[in-house]
Amino acid sequence: MKVLRWTGVGLLLAFVFAGSVRGAERLAPAPEWMPGGALLAIEVTGADDVLDLIISDEMIDTIASMPGMQAAKRIEISDEVKKPTGLRELKQAVAFYQGRTGTDWKTAVDKLFGGGATLAVYPDESVLLVVDSLDAKLLEETRDFFTLIAKGEAEKVGDGERISSGEYRGVTGWTFGPKEAHAVIGNRLVLTNDVERLKSVVDLREDGGSSLAAQAEFKTAKQAAGPDADVVVMVNMAMLNQHPPVQQALAGTENPFGSLLLAGVAESLRSSNVVTVGLDVSAGEVTVDIVADGEAQSEDSTLAFAQVEDSGALPNLKVPGFLAGFSFYRDLHGFYAAKDELFPERTSQLIFFENMMGIFFSGRDLTDEVLAETEPEIRFLVTQQQYDQKIGTPKTQIPAFALVARLKDPEKFSVVVEEAWQKAIGLVNFTRGQNAEPGLIIDRPTHGETQFTVARFAAPKVEERTDADVRFNFNPAVAMPDGYLILSSTEGLARDLIDAVSAEASETLAGIEDVHSLVELDGANLASILKINREQLIRNNMVEEGHTRSQAEIAIDTLLAIVSRIGEAKFEISDHSGATRARFVMELKLADGG
Repeated sequence: MKVLRWTGVGLLLAFVFAGSVRGAERLAPAPEWMPGGALLAIEVTGADDVLDLIISDEMIDTIASMPGMQAAKRIEISDEVKKPTGLRELKQAVAFYQGRTGTDWKTAVDKLFGGGATLAVYPDESVLLVVDSLDAKLLEETRDFFTLIAKGEAEKVGDGERISSGEYRGVTGWTFGPKEAHAVIGNRLVLTNDVERLKSVVDLREDGGSSLAAQAEFKTAKQAAGPDADVVVMVNMAMLNQHPPVQQALAGTENPFGSLLLAGVAESLRSSNVVTVGLDVSAGEVTVDIVADGEAQSEDSTLAFAQVEDSGALPNLKVPGFLAGFSFYRDLHGFYAAKDELFPERTSQLIFFENMMGIFFSGRDLTDEVLAETEPEIRFLVTQQQYDQKIGTPKTQIPAFALVARLKDPEKFSVVVEEAWQKAIGLVNFTRGQNAEPGLIIDRPTHGETQFTVARFAAPKVEERTDADVRFNFNPAVAMPDGYLILSSTEGLARDLIDAVSAEASETLAGIEDVHSLVELDGANLASILKINREQLIRNNMVEEGHTRSQAEIAIDTLLAIVSRIGEAKFEISDHSGATRARFVMELKLADGG
């Protein structure tokens, strides 16, 4: 086994599992021992919740069931000569540790990392991690364990002198190499990649001074995250924004689509002093709250098109087979009217888009005569498909998707939309005809009280309905019930949405207060559609990543296993009290423990 590997594992575990003090000798809070001026700081304050999730039987069984772990077990079992493998080395190290300390590994994790942890990263690239243990004796035994391994590895390469210790102001420090130094002070472990940082901890302990606890950005982050956060992350944006790479990354994008989706986010980060991330773990659910204290936009901003006024983004429409929903509050007219300020040098894609829209909408002004006819609530849905038996099932199954908007004057504008849609279908047919491919046939069916337009490919022969051509994933439709505009990739989804918006129209329509962007995901349905396309995903992985089939199968099956463990997930962005806020909530569906 390699000493650096186990040192890295120890550092990672210390960062992930640490939490609030539940006993042990009381010391000054760790941030008071750590120098101020940090670029990034992470404080884990809720060990009970984090540990209950990370080392639960359900999580362990879930990880053990992952394809990569199963493959490693098969290799280990079938390896007759018992050559070293990562899994075998890990098991040997754990067994050695448990025998030496007389403690099972789960108890050791709880005692070693249950007392609190704070990580800080500084502008000079030094990193400092302070971990409080609940058991000072076990912490000392664990340090001795890693020292023993490190010495053995150093002697193997004839470099025993790299393992050394020294004393500074009454504290004994150790180093396993030029980029690692640590000390145990009571029940507290201090780890760093810079000996001078270790000395600064001792100096603050003895003399006091400018500490992380007193750093204004850290205090702001603690307040913004609130007392219930299990993990608090502080990002010093005022300092980061002085670095050219960060400035370039947050500069205005030339991509109109990116600007439309992420309206205000980059502007908020550019003007922020602190970005706070608060993480809360409870009962199989993870919640992440992000707060950027910069002003996202103002009334005279070019980004006012995403400014929520009386309401906000509408709730996503839920239909059968729901995979994902995206809901945005975007004034498309205001967005395109500001294009000269947003994109002073228009891209070729934008010019092409304008030319095509001029064809479809018969020369109407895109800003004032087309986009001005839409309300600011825009929704996009992705769903599983149910295939018609008369068509068959395509070999590659593509989810259905649809755009849903509301029209300001549907009586006047519905005819304009219908004409534009039929022109688009005509262009598709013309292009396919040039390639001697089948075209789409337009029909006008009725669903409920709504007549809509759909374009279908002629049904294939009976013998062609197994592994049908990919084109049968599409039979595009346009519908405009109750003042809504539905542009769907399939007739089935269009019918479901006609029902959904008709029900919505009969109720009082209200957006989500202050929220301008909402994304929702159904993990179970997403895993189902990925599983259906498993073979295609494996082939793509082999081509794109250069993997063998066995490697590709493990990679794709691992992806499927991870997605299948996600229940419902939701992400929303809002502007409130002069700050940009985002919340991500994800339900975890772990394996049954046992």
